[in-house]
Formats: sequence, structure tokens, C-alpha cells
Amino acid sequence: YDWNWIKEKGFFVDSIEGKTIVIFGNSDGLSFSAWYVPLPFDQVNTAQFQIGKLLLKNEVVYSNGIMQKLPKMNGGEIAEIEGEFKLQPAPVYQEFWHSWRTFHPNSKRFPK
Repeated sequence: YDWNWIKEKGFFVDSIEGKTIVIFGNSDGLSFSAWYVPLPFDQVNTAQFQIGKLLLKNEVVYSNGIMQKLPKMNGGEIAEIEGEFKLQPAPVYQEFWHSWRTFHPNSKRFPK
């Protein structure tokens, strides 16, 4: 993924090998974090983004890899609070495109 694009967008959602992955550009502007999210791709992809977190229908995913299940409502009262758990980190690292392309010539850059 293009680094400048990630910095501009703040986050990126993709599906790799059937798993949903979220990549956050960290607030330092120099690094990123990536997490596997146990939700369907289309549910995460329609999320709202605020600095350091994705707001989903029933969950919040934070850039530090914490996913919080929001309270379930029952007639206006909180029926149950699901809590939070740590997401599985995705194995990613930063590399210059020209270096990567030398050793992985069949790779494609996104976005083009």
C-alpha cells in the first residue's frame, strides 16, 4: 500500500486471504499498525473514522489493537456490556517500493 495514501486517509481496510485487516497510520506520521478484525470486510469498510479509532455499528476498533464491543440496548436500557479484547496483529512492515519490487516483481501497488 502506498505510504502517503495511508497517511492521508488515516486508515485503510482490506481483505487478505479471506481475513479483514485494518491498517492505521499512527499519529506520529512515521509508523503504522495493522490488525486482523473478526468482522466481515463490508461492515468495517463502511465505518466512520475518528482519530485513532473506527466507529462501527456495534464495535469500536482502536489503532492500538483494542476492539471494544458496545453496550447492547434493551428498550432504552443497557442489557449487556460486551467488554473489550486485543486484536491479532497483522504481519506488516514498511519498505521502499523500488526495493520491494526488485525482490517481488509480481507485486502490485495499491492504490495505483
